[in-house]
Amino acid sequence: MTRRPRRRTLSSHLVAHYDYRDEQGTLRYQVLRYDPKDFSVRTVAGKSLWEGGRYPRIPYRLPELLASDPTQTVYVVEGEKDVDRLWSLGLPATCNAFGGGKHKWTRGHARYLRGRPVVILPDNDATGREHGLAVARSLRRIAKSIKLIKLPGLSRKGDVSDWLDAGHTLQELLALVKAAPLWRRSLEDWLPEPDWNLLYGSDYDALRTAQDQRRRIYGMRLPPGEKLLLMLLSEYRAPPVEELAWYLRVTPRRAR
Repeated sequence: MTRRPRRRTLSSHLVAHYDYRDEQGTLRYQVLRYDPKDFSVRTVAGKSLWEGGRYPRIPYRLPELLASDPTQTVYVVEGEKDVDRLWSLGLPATCNAFGGGKHKWTRGHARYLRGRPVVILPDNDATGREHGLAVARSLRRIAKSIKLIKLPGLSRKGDVSDWLDAGHTLQELLALVKAAPLWRRSLEDWLPEPDWNLLYGSDYDALRTAQDQRRRIYGMRLPPGEKLLLMLLSEYRAPPVEELAWYLRVTPRRAR
């Protein structure tokens, strides 16, 4: 069911629009950005759609992406603003409409990155981490290589544009990419990054948060052994090396 566009207040105003074009360069739709922060899609027929609307799932700046050197690394970020910023620095980049979250990035986006080295730069929050992992999983058998990078010193909910605005340089970014290991799917990908201050607080709210964390793990569609391991990881400030080594059938030194 298509969700209707939100009714905007009189104080909201359009601050930017981003053109989404297909392989032939034909305009298919525009993503509109408002202040206060809000987004919608405007079709070529002038119809306004919200997230659940039916519009082609194509990557942003697709013609430029296809025209770039296929051996160049493609950067996947969460917003059109970040994509434009990276292109201005000479780095091929793309994203999907409506930023991070479940089911925003699809196989329709991923297929255009077949055979390309890909670097994913998620926003610094739980939604960003979830989105970054979703992109990585979709490219696992498609991309030439995948690197998922958490930018050091990035503020909460910050993105790569914020990181660059804080004084970091293109050379620093390229050095991080070069030093980063290739992404490999692991059990940690299934575990939401915990807020240790809440998990180990002494008040009731912290205890309730820990209980909610355990319920979330119990609800995952995973074998019992993997659920047990995730439970152990969620209960410790650092991964329990001995238990992890036992589960993986390796020595504690190798588990570290």
